Order: sequence, then C-alpha cells, then structure tokens
Amino acid sequence: MDRKGRIGLICLLWIAGVLFVLLKGKWMDGLLTPEGLGLDVCTIIIAYLFSEVSRNWAVAFSLSQGLLIDIYSGGLRGLFAALYLAVYGIIHLGSRFLDLNGVKGQMAIVAAAVFVKYCLFFLIVKSFPLDLFIAPPALWMVGLSSVANGLAAPFVFGLIRWVGFVLRGGNVGSAS
Repeated sequence: MDRKGRIGLICLLWIAGVLFVLLKGKWMDGLLTPEGLGLDVCTIIIAYLFSEVSRNWAVAFSLSQGLLIDIYSGGLRGLFAALYLAVYGIIHLGSRFLDLNGVKGQMAIVAAAVFVKYCLFFLIVKSFPLDLFIAPPALWMVGLSSVANGLAAPFVFGLIRWVGFVLRGGNVGSAS
C-alpha cells in the first residue's frame, strides 16, 4: 500500500475507534450483551495495526484510545490507557507464538487479549476501595465476550483489508 492510502486507512481506523468508544458509552452499552461486554473493536484494530501497518501505530492507537476512554469515563485516571497498553503487550507476546496473519492466530490472540483486558480490569478495580459490585455472571460473560471477539476478528480484518483495497483505487467488482 502506498503512503497516501496507508495514512488514509490509519485515519479511518482512528475515526472508527473514536466513534466506537464514544458510541459504546452512550448508545451501544447493553445492545450486544446485558453488561455491555460486546464487540471490542479497538482491540481488533490494535491487532490489525500491529499485523498489517506497524507496531508503532498500534501502540500509539492503543494509548490514544485508552486516554480517550479515561477522559470520558468517571473512573480511575489512566486505567484504560494501561489496559489498552496491556492489550498491545498481549498481542505482541501472542504474535511471537502464533501467526497474526492467519485466521486461527487472529482468533486466538484477539480472544486472549480481550480476556486478559477484562481480567486485569476486574483485578485493578477490586484492588481499590471502590463501591463496585461485580456479579458472578459477569465472569462467564467475559469468557463469552472473548470468544465472540475472537470469532469476529477475521471478519473485521477482512473488512479493513477491503477498505484499504478500495482506498488504493482497486476495483471492487473485479478479481485481483
């Protein structure tokens, strides 16, 4: 991909991440699952950026999305920035053992990153004296959400690749 198309794709991914973060808190919360533990598009975009664009863009995206969530949430400052940097770390570690360009690797690494993110979230929140009750069904919802994100990852990767193809000026109707 040429530089212009690459920057355009990165800007679109950034906008998609920002819209996802803002809309998830306002309208999408509770849409996919009762606790709002649905599709984590930011984690999938971090994995895509790590795999297809560059590690620097992936870490910058994860930090900026975490800071954006921290700004708009009323919780602990820096919590989501640390969580999304941990997601980047899990993706980086997982890519050493599994192929992130393959479907199985995408599914496993994204599922593991989402699972670790939610486990770290619960661990950090419970370690501070906050009045927050986490119901036991939320724990199985974390597992279900991780599996759903893992299954969705190859489709989102394919969608992002298609958008990149269109940005390069490719003819969508023709065979490549």
